[in-house]
Amino acid sequence: MAPTYCGIDGVVRKLKEWPVGINGVVHQQKEVWAGVDGVKKRIFSTGIPIGTLPVGTEVNVLESGSPVPYVIVHQGNPDTSKYDDSCTGTWLLEKNIKDVGQWRAYDQTPTSFRRCAIRTFMNGQKLGRFSASLQSAIKTANIPCKDSQGEFVQPCKVFPPDIKELGFYGGGGCADNGSVLNYFSGGSNTQKVIKTKDGVPYDWYSRTPWQNTNPWTSVRITNNGFTIDNKGTFSYGYAAMFILPQTFLIGENLVM
Repeated sequence: MAPTYCGIDGVVRKLKEWPVGINGVVHQQKEVWAGVDGVKKRIFSTGIPIGTLPVGTEVNVLESGSPVPYVIVHQGNPDTSKYDDSCTGTWLLEKNIKDVGQWRAYDQTPTSFRRCAIRTFMNGQKLGRFSASLQSAIKTANIPCKDSQGEFVQPCKVFPPDIKELGFYGGGGCADNGSVLNYFSGGSNTQKVIKTKDGVPYDWYSRTPWQNTNPWTSVRITNNGFTIDNKGTFSYGYAAMFILPQTFLIGENLVM
């Protein structure tokens, strides 16, 4: 949709609002439609395509009606050699910790993201807090994973990030599950990966398994911004990530 302009005090300005008086009361319109060449067209919208926002922009996602801050951490596809087109879009990562749980519900051999507790929670209870329209818009992404059975892709709507996506080197026994996202590229990411719960720095889980133990354990990000492997039956924070089409409009369910 092309921008809408009007003249104000002899100056052409692009409209960001479209107030209309109804019964003596000013109402801000979210959309305005008009007939153009006999066709109904939307000529004004308060929505901004999320794909036009720069990496690092913070937006609020409504979860059960309450705003939860997320950060845009990537625009586009991080690496077409590892991610298919289902992963092309606007990547959003939860800014801080709201939920806590296990990486897996019990000892597993092998440790695998295929059937772990964190994936089940994020694609069930967490996703269920979003509005139906936002749930529908979120892409089902084939995210790259690895376990002792080999490399695979796991379809997910909501998922935790891999440590490679967070900009960590990922060597020394960490399974190679992805590529760095733009927000975490270009230097030290210590402050960017530290997350708080109730204002206090808090350890949280990546989706990366640690493959130098038997059974494999999982990798978490510590409260001072480093990585460590641990038994996945311990409870730490969950930070959700999901991908939206870049044409998705900022609006009622996802606001600035």
